[in-house]
Amino acid sequence: MPKTARDLLLILLPVIAAFAVLPAMYSNHLLLFNFIIAMTLAQGLNIIYGFTGYLPFGYVGFFGAGAYGFSLAVMHLQAPPLLALAAGAAAAVAFALLLTPLFRLSGAYFSIANLAAALAMLQVVSNPNLETITKGPYGISLNGVFNPTFAYATALAILAATLGLVIYLRHSHFGMALRAIREDPISAGMAGINVVRERIIAWLLSALVAGLAGGVFAWYVSVFYPETVFSVEFTIFSIVFVLFGGSAIKLQRPRIVLFDAFALEMERRAIALADSIAGGGCKRQPLQCELGIARDAEAFGETGADIILSAGDAGVGQRPPDIQRARIVAAARRLISFRHAVGDAGVVVRPRFFRQRLKPAHRNSLRLRV
Repeated sequence: MPKTARDLLLILLPVIAAFAVLPAMYSNHLLLFNFIIAMTLAQGLNIIYGFTGYLPFGYVGFFGAGAYGFSLAVMHLQAPPLLALAAGAAAAVAFALLLTPLFRLSGAYFSIANLAAALAMLQVVSNPNLETITKGPYGISLNGVFNPTFAYATALAILAATLGLVIYLRHSHFGMALRAIREDPISAGMAGINVVRERIIAWLLSALVAGLAGGVFAWYVSVFYPETVFSVEFTIFSIVFVLFGGSAIKLQRPRIVLFDAFALEMERRAIALADSIAGGGCKRQPLQCELGIARDAEAFGETGADIILSAGDAGVGQRPPDIQRARIVAAARRLISFRHAVGDAGVVVRPRFFRQRLKPAHRNSLRLRV
């Protein structure tokens, strides 16, 4: 059974089925709804934090933007709930686009700046001068669309879609690219991944999930104040859920040990090859040196072939010995971080380029995927 289908059967379906039947067995529907919202926000945060390593303390800003986008569409445009939900999601995505310059920061600076942006948004919507538009600090009432049963079902559908998205990211090339960015953005960029574009896509997807959650929350409760939907508690609960449940998808420990051994042996071979080049061995016996490179590449498989061939074959006799050695060792060390990031997915680093660098007699002897 494919891994994606297995996860859908073992993770998504049991969770959705449980929350679908629990309202008939448990009378506190508000508690069940809050659990669905918390799980949805946790998975949305998982997209940006678990897969890329960026932790937004102001993640609640997207939730609040979705709630107010939904409310404004209902109040001023008399939009039906589902169409207003799309407006809330659009408001959250627009807010995320506005905050994309924050990716110039990293670590705690990014987290704090994002929190400041969320608090700034709270001040804007609660401004008494905007009472005619946002109702200011006096709160919003949406009695005309109050329908907790339909809102609960919609929230459950959003949770199912979010879980499906995370499961897709777990097994897709896009998700592997995000994990590579999380481990080492520089190495990921050198491997051909568009780091800026992938980060922004993950950021917008994460904001979209939070916006949908905020919109359906506003629909369910129908009466709320700005401090309610912009409360930092939503971010705290999301972070706690992600940390306790595990960010992104962790690789199995036995595979990591094998990758460590693989990477260390690769680095040892690369250093030996660099020493041979530095000592002039490849200049004196170029054919034997190329055969040795091809043999090592064949032994270590596709990704190993790419790294060794790029570091060895492309560097033979073209640079001073110290530059050649540094280049080869750096290539092997980049492989360590990249292999940790992509796991056992068989990702090949720019194989077409390296295959072209190999002599025609050796091209078909290696299992290089184009």
